[in-house]
Amino acid sequence: MLKPLRIRLTLVFSCLSGLILLLALAITYGMSVQQYRESQEALFMQTFSSVREELNKSGNISDTWLAQQERSGSILIWISDNGIPFHFSGIWQPPTDRDELASLAQEQAVQAGLSGMVDGFRSDLTVRGTQGEVYSGAVAYLGCPHPLCLVMLLAKAPQTIHLLKLAGIYISIALIGLCALAAVSWLLAGLALRPTAEALRRQTEFVAAASHELRSPLTVIKASLSAALVDKNHIQTSFLETARDESDRMARLIDDLLMLAGSDAGTWSIRREEVELDTFCIELYERFHLICQNQGHLLTLDLPDAPLPHVTLDQERITQLIGILISNACSYTPSSTPIEICVRSQQSYVELAVQDHGLGISDEEKEKVFRRFYRTDASRTDKRHFGLGLAVAAELAELHDATLIIRDTPSGGATFVLQLPL
Repeated sequence: MLKPLRIRLTLVFSCLSGLILLLALAITYGMSVQQYRESQEALFMQTFSSVREELNKSGNISDTWLAQQERSGSILIWISDNGIPFHFSGIWQPPTDRDELASLAQEQAVQAGLSGMVDGFRSDLTVRGTQGEVYSGAVAYLGCPHPLCLVMLLAKAPQTIHLLKLAGIYISIALIGLCALAAVSWLLAGLALRPTAEALRRQTEFVAAASHELRSPLTVIKASLSAALVDKNHIQTSFLETARDESDRMARLIDDLLMLAGSDAGTWSIRREEVELDTFCIELYERFHLICQNQGHLLTLDLPDAPLPHVTLDQERITQLIGILISNACSYTPSSTPIEICVRSQQSYVELAVQDHGLGISDEEKEKVFRRFYRTDASRTDKRHFGLGLAVAAELAELHDATLIIRDTPSGGATFVLQLPL
């Protein structure tokens, strides 16, 4: 059930973050293309100006110097004197003949208003060769009345190839980035769903354990009733008593399950009121000492000499919580061992503790005893406990914004401490 949800979350995360990545790469690529074209145009115009200056100075330029200018940026240089081309043939041959390209550039310059009878130049030309290649062009006339004609062309093909390579790099970055984002999104979706998966796992375990616990008394009830229907003697009463006891046991289990379900659903409510803690603890002792005595334990109450502060709490809920702790102590400690209710006032909270002198609880089990249906001794057959009591107690403590912790009793045993905020 969670895997399809994880896949959908991964797709959502990947699409959103991938869209941002692609947008950022597209903007960066556009800026890189613009910067590259501007740099090529600036280099072309710088070379054009340098050649014009040299022609204005001397009218004669060395082939070596012209070759260096062409090599600097896929530039074609063509110079004529009174219509007669210089003997410089260039260091590279374009698809269309150089003289023909120069003629096409001059025709465009004339159409753009440049006259060979006066000094001037045009640098905004676009020339297309006979083989379909495209050039940026500039034409200048110098040194009238014996004009020199300078034609410079910048091939677009190398620029296109460079931009295609640059686009390939950006596409590769985008693909790698999208894959990385998908992997990260998968991990983040897994982390986001981990609490949900853990909750579902616990719910599954809870339902399985509850089903097991409910099946046991129902089986006994069914067997007892069946035997009672067959038996017509006084033993029938024993069967019916067994059925009644198991029904009571199942009712307690269902009550606990309903309480925990109410906590999970957020429907629990408490009725807070200001309570004199001294009086409340004495009432707790009076309520539970006979119960402990009947089970072979001596219950004592340890109150400090100084008066205890007033505390705001739900008396019924806290009484239920302490009752769970005392019942747990009676069940898991040897008979005739004492149980103490100890109360201590701290700076920001009051500690209400139930202390026993049994075998104690290991550090590993301290983290587990508040889980539902968990028993410290899995082999116990005591039917009074289902492993829900401490889970209910923890929920009641949380309802009061209190903390329920376990400490080791100094002389051996376990001490459950409820820390109630003041």
